[in-house]
Formats: sequence, C-alpha cells, structure tokens
Amino acid sequence: MKKVMKIMADFETNTSEENCRVWGSCVCDIETLEMLQITNNIEDFIAFLETNAKKYSLEVYYHNLKFDAEFIIAHLYQNGFIYDDYLATANTFRTVISDMGLFYKMEIRFGGRRSKIVTIKDSLKIIPLTVRSMAKAFGLKTLKGDINYDINREVDHKLTPEEVEYMKNDVLIVAQSLREMFNQGLRS
Repeated sequence: MKKVMKIMADFETNTSEENCRVWGSCVCDIETLEMLQITNNIEDFIAFLETNAKKYSLEVYYHNLKFDAEFIIAHLYQNGFIYDDYLATANTFRTVISDMGLFYKMEIRFGGRRSKIVTIKDSLKIIPLTVRSMAKAFGLKTLKGDINYDINREVDHKLTPEEVEYMKNDVLIVAQSLREMFNQGLRS
C-alpha cells in the first residue's frame, strides 16, 4: 500500500457574489490518473479528504490554490475547525501565505495528534502556466474545454455530462503535467 497519495483537485464555483459557492469538485490520482471523486459540493470533498487521511498521507494540489483555499477555509471554520500553527489537536488547520498574499500551502488535521496531516499545495507555483497552456506545453492529448461560468447552479445542481467532462479534463491536464515533473525528479 502506498504511503503518500498525491492527488489533483479542482473546484467549480458560481460567479455571483450573492451565491458564490462550490457547485462542482473533481479529484484525480496523479500517479494512476484515476478519477477518485466527482461531486457537486464541497462537503463530499472534505469527507473524501478525512476518509483517505486515515489510510494515506495526502498531498493535494490545486492550480491557483489561493482561489480554492478560500472555500476550504470558509468550510472548515463553518464546521468547527480552528487555526493552529502546531496542528496540536483534531479539527485544526494552518496555512503558509506570503506577505504579498501568495498562497503556498495549507495543512489540515482531522483526527487526533497521531493522525496523518493533509497537505494542500499550489501547482501553479510548480508549473506557472495556465491549464490551457500546460496542455500544449506538455504535448497532452487532453485539452482544456470551455464552460459557461455565468449560469447560476443551485444547491444540489445535477452535473451535466459536459460539466463532468470539463472538470475531468482540467484535473487530468494538471495531473499529467505534475506526474511528468515528479517522474523527472521534481520534489514538491
């Protein structure tokens, strides 16, 4: 059994200030490129992290973590988590953010002191390209699609096949690119 599971994740969100929330989440294993979860809410994603953190040390990557982390942090606070630089107790998290507001990583402890820590990193700091440019730069067959972000998707929105394909392509492009970098010896 592998000890560290490296995954690529991405959120899709509404653009309206009155209803800005996660309506889609996709998670892919970087090593196998297997889709591990596709869901229409952040709660399922957080549950995925908590469940898998019992089995693995998780390294989760987001492309432009600053954006996605805002939703994760808000969710954690709304569900009783507290910020703790030492991650000394269950349900704590910490972040590494520069003076300039550059978001490098965050860590979450779900269980007690002996539980594994989930580390979330910014793949944009590793590969400073857009997802569309990344597909071309790495010569990938998977290409970035397009989606209408201005559609208001309600709570419990049923994901369309087009939305699922869009999310899968986004995480696959970055996962394949990261896998290539890791296979060349890059340490994240």
